[in-house]
Amino acid sequence: MLESGQELSARFVLVRRLGTGGSGEVWLAQHRERGCFVALKILRDDLTQDVAAITALQREYEHVRALDHPNILRVDGVHRAARHTWIAMEYASGGDLSQLRGRGYREVILNAALPIASALAHAHRAGVVHRDVKPSNVLLSSDGAPKLADFGMALVVS
Repeated sequence: MLESGQELSARFVLVRRLGTGGSGEVWLAQHRERGCFVALKILRDDLTQDVAAITALQREYEHVRALDHPNILRVDGVHRAARHTWIAMEYASGGDLSQLRGRGYREVILNAALPIASALAHAHRAGVVHRDVKPSNVLLSSDGAPKLADFGMALVVS
């Protein structure tokens, strides 16, 4: 069981849970070496030794690490400790795209849709198809910039 204050390695200290998904949880963590916050996508305990789950997490990291675009959430790497496996990524503190519900369509198109379309085009040029674009997979940075996240369902095409 994960809890606030828990150290995953000498590098990361858990602060609070941000969400849960099918394969695990996402936590806000303090990155000790950099002195900043990051998000950690941590596999469920029962998947920590599951080769397929670890391979899927590694594949997600590989898909994203080469995609250098201002509207694609940056990933830092896949990490393992005795009891946990996780992917470290940029922390987007502004919530997700659902924060823009009810706003004018021009604001949504200019501030979110066009930048995410640019991110998708960039990924497609690199041969990566996201396959799971939805409001919860578009995160907002502290300044409101949209960041395409969660490439777990991505497909690489040639």
